[in-house]
Amino acid sequence: MKQESQIDIMIHVVAVALVMSLVGIALLAFVHSFSLSKKLKTQTPISIQLNAEYNKDSLKTLSE
Repeated sequence: MKQESQIDIMIHVVAVALVMSLVGIALLAFVHSFSLSKKLKTQTPISIQLNAEYNKDSLKTLSE
């Protein structure tokens, strides 16, 4: 009887630890997604490909 209760307690502890770790990983991913989206909005370089016959005056306007 005592051994069965110890096994039950151990299974309960492992189950709770697994659930808590999954919740922690989900929260970490959720928080990290906000940080990642902020970095993508502010630090993403924008490149524009122009045709060879594009006017140089317009190119100066774009670069300003």
